[in-house]
Amino acid sequence: MSLLSRTAVLTGAALLSGGLIAAAPAATAAQAQPQPARAVLSPAATASCGGHSTNEPTISEWTSDAQAVYTLQCLLNRSLKHTKVSVDGSFGPTTLSAVKRFQYCDYITRDGIVGPQTWSDLVWWAGSDYYVDDPCR
Repeated sequence: MSLLSRTAVLTGAALLSGGLIAAAPAATAAQAQPQPARAVLSPAATASCGGHSTNEPTISEWTSDAQAVYTLQCLLNRSLKHTKVSVDGSFGPTTLSAVKRFQYCDYITRDGIVGPQTWSDLVWWAGSDYYVDDPCR
């Protein structure tokens, strides 16, 4: 029986018996708000980018995590129409420029750091039929 149904039954019983009515506890804010779904790669992006999820580390031009950079470069190529980067696992100037371009066209902080927001948005754009920089130039 739902909380609303229980409250209605108790209220009716209290009114019939002449007793006082106690207020039912309100749902907490955590219960009321739905939890956001984690972004996942589309099958096409998974097959072409090594099957990685958005649980990638925060990376920047100083990173040495070649596998994360490889995935980043692959997702950038699937998300940007007017910019292409070599998928070589090295976070060089071309990759940094592409990251900043992606962030600019996606209206997120343009800092060249690939954190949770950038990973999530890259996954979305890579799995879509569109490019983030079309018509953003």
